[in-house]
Amino acid sequence: MDENASLSLPPELQARLDAAGVHDAETLAAALEHDPELRAAYEKFLGEHRDEIAAMQMVALLTAFAQTENDAQLIEFWNQVPREMEQPFLDAAQNLIARAEANGQAESVAGFKARLDALQKMLRGAENTPPVVSALMEFLNASDGASARVVFENRRALLQPYEAQRTLDEKFQSDNEDGKTRIAERSALLRELRGVAPQPLPPTPPSPERGEGRAVNIPGTANFTGDLVAGDKIIQGNVLVTNINDFHLEEKWNPPPPPYLERVVPRANEVGEALKLLDEHDAVAIGGRAVAVQGMAGIGKTTLAKILAHTVHNKATFPQFKDGVLWTELGPERTTRAHAQAVLNEWARYAVRGRLEGMIFPPGTVRALLEKNPRLLVILDNVWDLDVTHPLRDALPTQARLLITTRSRDVMRGLGGARYELEKLSAADANALVKLRLNWEPTNDAAQEWLTPLFEALEYHALALDIALGLVARQAASSLWRATAEKIIHSVAHGTEFEKLVMPADEREKNVERSLGFSYAALDAAAQTRWRALGAFALEAPFETRFAARLWNCDDETAQAQLTDFLNRALVSTNLSGLGDRKGFTWQQHALLRGYALALLKHAGEWEKMQARHAQAYADAMRAADDAQTYFEMRGAYPQLKHAFEWAIVQDLDRAQDLISQCANLQTAFGNTLDNYEWCDRALDAANARGTHADVARAKVSLGNALSRVAMLPNQDRRQRLEDALAAYDAALEHYRPDTAPLDYAATQNNRANRLSALATLPGENRRQRLEDALAAYDAALEHYRPDTAPLDYAMT
Repeated sequence: MDENASLSLPPELQARLDAAGVHDAETLAAALEHDPELRAAYEKFLGEHRDEIAAMQMVALLTAFAQTENDAQLIEFWNQVPREMEQPFLDAAQNLIARAEANGQAESVAGFKARLDALQKMLRGAENTPPVVSALMEFLNASDGASARVVFENRRALLQPYEAQRTLDEKFQSDNEDGKTRIAERSALLRELRGVAPQPLPPTPPSPERGEGRAVNIPGTANFTGDLVAGDKIIQGNVLVTNINDFHLEEKWNPPPPPYLERVVPRANEVGEALKLLDEHDAVAIGGRAVAVQGMAGIGKTTLAKILAHTVHNKATFPQFKDGVLWTELGPERTTRAHAQAVLNEWARYAVRGRLEGMIFPPGTVRALLEKNPRLLVILDNVWDLDVTHPLRDALPTQARLLITTRSRDVMRGLGGARYELEKLSAADANALVKLRLNWEPTNDAAQEWLTPLFEALEYHALALDIALGLVARQAASSLWRATAEKIIHSVAHGTEFEKLVMPADEREKNVERSLGFSYAALDAAAQTRWRALGAFALEAPFETRFAARLWNCDDETAQAQLTDFLNRALVSTNLSGLGDRKGFTWQQHALLRGYALALLKHAGEWEKMQARHAQAYADAMRAADDAQTYFEMRGAYPQLKHAFEWAIVQDLDRAQDLISQCANLQTAFGNTLDNYEWCDRALDAANARGTHADVARAKVSLGNALSRVAMLPNQDRRQRLEDALAAYDAALEHYRPDTAPLDYAATQNNRANRLSALATLPGENRRQRLEDALAAYDAALEHYRPDTAPLDYAMT
């Protein structure tokens, strides 16, 4: 398209262009690049005639558009329209039709109008076509595998996520055999390039020496910093409350019992030593009044803490802990000061009752509540970072004692209190574990002959020995125990296929690896598939039977039976609680075992499928609970929900956006509002990178909702947050139009009205104008919320 064909250049400028050999766009660009003075003269001419050139360009576009005859030509035409001219062209075409119809010449533009309608229909369809579709078309149409690999590298941002694989496998079809073959081959190639195809076992990687501890880095955790609260007051919304009676809260002390403890080796010596350390630090200031139990993974730190909790709970012999034991598991999901807020809220709920949803309890307020029942043993289990403990320690009364468990020497050193390093099992404890697991104990040297070599082969490692004894106990007769133990010892001496798994060195433990490898090999194929699928669950987080059933695609009864078998083999553990407001058993995999399950899952090429099932199962459960206004029942599943989101935000944008909306009430109610805000921010980045216009609009609405909730938090600039929310809704309305998405448009206008009303309450605002703007937004929503089509939305607007 020659934009300037009928515009006459000044003779001098035309002569200079001719002398430079200019005869088309390419030679013009070369001449202007070579001669800066010529460029300046040419640009001056264009600037002086900008309006004329724009008008001529529009005439050229309209003329070319009128000459199109089919969809293919329409697409070719549109691809030649400069991006900055797209909307002006559509406006000019509409104006041309309107003028003709106003002058009684509708027939003369009927064909033109039909072409414009066809173009706009195509554009609306393109708006809702994910960018990944065009990337997949390019990948499929590549001439050969090498070319397809180049396409993958060039379009990796779109082709790497799981959503690309799912789209190719589910949406692309062919009617002929050649097409079917091409799709199957490219699907397999895409899996290979994305790194999720089954993996051959490589040479055995070097393993850490026996007895080494674990240094753990946690990717993907939120790093919110700064103060949690303003002052020492209960905060609900933006209201600071100094008297709990203002909210009709009743003080009532009701701490929970310690967590469920299965039959375990009592480890009396270790419990006694830990209690002695707590007594010795009784009069020490807060900075030193704490005991840490530190040790390598799998040797029983959490179990020791549970034993200690049950030892002192409601026991007259321990009056220093007469007010109860507060047990909190932190784990890898809770590492920052912001993550401490949910724990503070939980502790406050032990001291008061009433309508507590949305209330935020700062450390000072929690301390004031706990001071009335101060003789506490507070246990923070599985601490990965000291940052999360600082607000929690600030909330403890002076008479409370703190015990933490950790595998991190940095946490151990930084705590500032007494330290107790847990070692592996003693010979007496190892024999006690035998009695516990086999309901038998050796009565003579001959019986001990096969036990001691097993203890030594596994270096008295608690978890490794528990797994080995679980397999021994599964034998049909006690006469087979010795032979089974000798096979395990042989396996330890000669290694297993597990040593060839690709895993981070700091997630391996040689004794566990060899004991687990032998136990895993003893499972049938179906049980192996199910056990490695457990690697899809979040690290060191509980899960319910129903979610294992969803993961395994079986009924709850089958899942319960399988998990019970794994429990008897020491391949999973169980707790009596951990479900938030639901009561019952939960299951959990030790971090070491989960690492091996995950490695096996990836080796088998099943990780992506199981991770997708995990995300869908928790999203569905969260949706059902949120719709029924029982979202609080999912509180104990929050680590799994976060795990699902972390996968989905990278691999499945639709699922991530679902989780954002479904988890919002849960997060707001239990002190995780900032998590939701961070999720929304990341979703908007992902939508801009690989989503449709609808995805971007949805992400902006979610961000506006999150900003509105953040505005209610302490230490936030309420006005600015509400203004930011309003801007996010306005940005969403660039995509949500009344003619294409009327209900989304109406919902967003309703959100705008609510934010405008909130702004009207702030000092310094033009209250009348804000309320008039809010009323206008409500009216805009009501144009699409009608009693016959959306009665509830109509009634609430």
